[in-house]
Amino acid sequence: SGVDDPVFYDLYAGGARYYRELIPQLSAFGETGYRRSGALCVSADRRELDAIEHMLHQRAADAPEAGPIKRLPPAAAHRLFPPLRKGLGAVRIAGGARVDGRRLAAALLAGARAHGAVVHRARLGRRLGRWIDRNEDRRAGHSGLAPAAADGGAGQHPGE
Repeated sequence: SGVDDPVFYDLYAGGARYYRELIPQLSAFGETGYRRSGALCVSADRRELDAIEHMLHQRAADAPEAGPIKRLPPAAAHRLFPPLRKGLGAVRIAGGARVDGRRLAAALLAGARAHGAVVHRARLGRRLGRWIDRNEDRRAGHSGLAPAAADGGAGQHPGE
């Protein structure tokens, strides 16, 4: 999951910490879909839950936003989240949250527009092995069958 990687964990924890500042600001521009509902780490293996609980308690000292951490027997975990398979124990992290990505993105865009940003939307697609903006392609009158770039290199996605 990446939580053992210190770089990933620092990024993940920093993002969680920043939500306390970000969400109230974005709420002025729409529903963010953010809700602190707690999180469950589940397993049928008690040793695995022991290791998870130990790790979480170690990290909690530097992450007060995590809130209380509590071990739950299978019945209690199932009551908190009924779709959970019976027999799975859990460690509950009270400060865990969920985010609706679409709502968060909409609030971010509305906030950016309110601060003067101009938003350009692109529909990316591939033609003959090259990334193209389908909106630009259609505005230029292309049928979608012509080469994307005459120079053989333009239009390539940066990750390629």
